[in-house]
Amino acid sequence: MKHLSSEQISRVTAGLNGPEVEHIYECAHCASEVERSQDMFSDFGVAVRDWTLRQQPRELKLQASRASHRGPVAWALTGAALALLVAFPVYRDARARQIKVQAEVDARLIDDVNIQLSRQTSAALQNLMQLMNESNAADGSADSRGGLQ
Repeated sequence: MKHLSSEQISRVTAGLNGPEVEHIYECAHCASEVERSQDMFSDFGVAVRDWTLRQQPRELKLQASRASHRGPVAWALTGAALALLVAFPVYRDARARQIKVQAEVDARLIDDVNIQLSRQTSAALQNLMQLMNESNAADGSADSRGGLQ
């Protein structure tokens, strides 16, 4: 009796029906080869499942998938909060500087207005009044305020 080849044993192990299946019922040696092949694939499957579970436990896998959805959102919110924390003091300092500069400009304007208001005559007429005072002083017709009588 001729035994099955390794290719034929693989077909039977894979579940493919053919004339080889009848031979397995008659030959104990080939039946043990097919059983050994099936056991080897079964052991390989168990080893792969065990290795996979050791690499990434289910709890961590579930937590990682939940956290992965929240991660980008949390980072975006954290970044936005940090940007606000940095930008607000910078804005406040810039606004305080603008207010200070505007106050200085306003103070200078008020001083200029006060100088203009404290004059008795405008700057253009000031020279004319001075000339008139000098000419009147020579004539003796000026009053004590510098005006004409």
